[in-house]
Amino acid sequence: MPKEALDKLKELWRLYGRETMLFGGVFLVGVVGFEIGLVEGQSMLSKPLVIEAPSTPTVSQAEDVSLPIQDGVVKTIVSEAATQSKNNPTIIPSCQFVGSKNSNKYHLPTCAFAKRIKPENRVCFVSEEDAKSKGYTAGCLK
Repeated sequence: MPKEALDKLKELWRLYGRETMLFGGVFLVGVVGFEIGLVEGQSMLSKPLVIEAPSTPTVSQAEDVSLPIQDGVVKTIVSEAATQSKNNPTIIPSCQFVGSKNSNKYHLPTCAFAKRIKPENRVCFVSEEDAKSKGYTAGCLK
């Protein structure tokens, strides 16, 4: 390197050396902090949340013909299924629609009206056609 270039570099270092060192230090601290955060973040990654639906109980697992509302779903054993032998378990159908003995409306099990029906007054329907055939009309279907 020619002497003039070296002299010019020395002059620049004398004028801006302190600021250059400060900038370099702050930059290095930032890079190191970012890398540490990246490594820590990857080690803290959690496993994905997996939601599994519970299996539908069978007649051999159920003791009562009419089960109460659980998690917004009514489960009932139909009379034919209740008479099945325990060696040949039948799957309990879930109620698609719920009505009351004291009303002529049917609702979705998640509807606020359906949740207010007392278990002893609850009527379970497998389909809308089932509810309509028993004289019920549509209520809360949202």
